[in-house]
Amino acid sequence: MKVKQIEWNSEDYKKALELRDKVLRQPLGMSIYDDPLEAEKKDLHIVVMEETQIIGVCFYRSIDQETMQMKQVAVDPSFQRRHIGREMFIQSIQKLKQRQVKTIMVHARENALGFYQKLGFEECGEPFYEVGIRHHLLKYNL
Repeated sequence: MKVKQIEWNSEDYKKALELRDKVLRQPLGMSIYDDPLEAEKKDLHIVVMEETQIIGVCFYRSIDQETMQMKQVAVDPSFQRRHIGREMFIQSIQKLKQRQVKTIMVHARENALGFYQKLGFEECGEPFYEVGIRHHLLKYNL
């Protein structure tokens, strides 16, 4: 298992989109390809590889100089419950510290709340709905 940064619109990015679509959009009857993907050009894209297969993905978007939002965290269902998401987050922290990031925000789906809380995220707002699903606003201080 290897965690690495990828470039927007690269071949690995396209594979990561397939995983995001499979895990995050198709179950909702939606398509990732309807999202404004051009807006992801300047984001920090992270994947977890198992040989040549992308098994985990997330990206980080700047909110301000010291804050980034972690978005679209997905792990291939056949690799879930193996600490892939945890490892991806832990290794991402080093890249974020290099960018002088102090706070990570996330819109956590209700069913992923426990995962984020175990990582040390804290709730910082009222629940809300996004893509038709209840979410929680969480933050993590580096």
